[in-house]
Amino acid sequence: MDKKSKVNKKNTLLYLDENLVELAKEKNFNISELAEEAIRTKLNINGYHKRFDPEEYLENLRKKGLAYHIPFRINKVEIDNYKFVKKVNIDFKEKNLVEGVNGSGKTRLVRSILLFFDNSHTLKDFSKKECPEGPGKIQINFDQTDLLSCEVCGERISMDKGCIIIDEGLGRLDQEAGIVFLKYLLGRNEQIIITSVSSERYTSESQIKDFNIIKMKYDPSQDLRKKEIVLINEITHMQKRLDLLNDKLQSNEMIQSKSGNDGLKQEEKENLEAQKMNIMHDIEETQNRIMANKKCLDELRNDILRRMHGDE
Repeated sequence: MDKKSKVNKKNTLLYLDENLVELAKEKNFNISELAEEAIRTKLNINGYHKRFDPEEYLENLRKKGLAYHIPFRINKVEIDNYKFVKKVNIDFKEKNLVEGVNGSGKTRLVRSILLFFDNSHTLKDFSKKECPEGPGKIQINFDQTDLLSCEVCGERISMDKGCIIIDEGLGRLDQEAGIVFLKYLLGRNEQIIITSVSSERYTSESQIKDFNIIKMKYDPSQDLRKKEIVLINEITHMQKRLDLLNDKLQSNEMIQSKSGNDGLKQEEKENLEAQKMNIMHDIEETQNRIMANKKCLDELRNDILRRMHGDE
């Protein structure tokens, strides 16, 4: 035994139950050999290698809202002017692994598909004002031969038709467990669409290469969309502030109008006039900020349109 092995053995504590020791003696087991083997054995206590159940893991993803079953196979998805700056066209095969860095649109793609099947994924935050080219469009081509009549919501994922969509299910697994999970998905009868930041760590296993790898690249134009939302929110906030200031101005003018007949002291009249001037100053300042933000918003949207049609 080399020096390194001796050090590892010396620094290892192995606790044996008293009853276990007595049983080993009765069976004439060599406790020293058992201890040596236990020390040499890699115990993956916190890993998935010894206890990972891919079917149970898939069910847990469903419960967490990260895995979905839909009753159709998906042939193609087209998304235009909704959530993506540029038009998206993706052809799907039987087993699909969609990869891309954070912000490339993997989750947006999944949610766009789910809009057809889950009422909880609505366009509640959607506004025509936020779409310089009008309402967005999502078109999905299904394999109609796989039409099913079934209840989807709340069902355990155990059907053998349709499509299972999994959003970032691999990010919670290490490499070995991820490969086990992907192999399990390859063995299922449903069409599979699963997203991941990268497939590189799994494709070392030859069987995983059976997946149709769909690469989504990060589009810097998404940063413009984020700026657009910030500007829209700020304009909305400033507009509410302007409405409040106009109400305050109207109230001030009404008080001043009545004060002429109510015999207010000169000092009180001067205070009311000073308040009016301050309110009018705030109104002018707020109006200027709204105009400036609207100008920035128009320029930003023009920039987005240029990027949208830049490759056409």
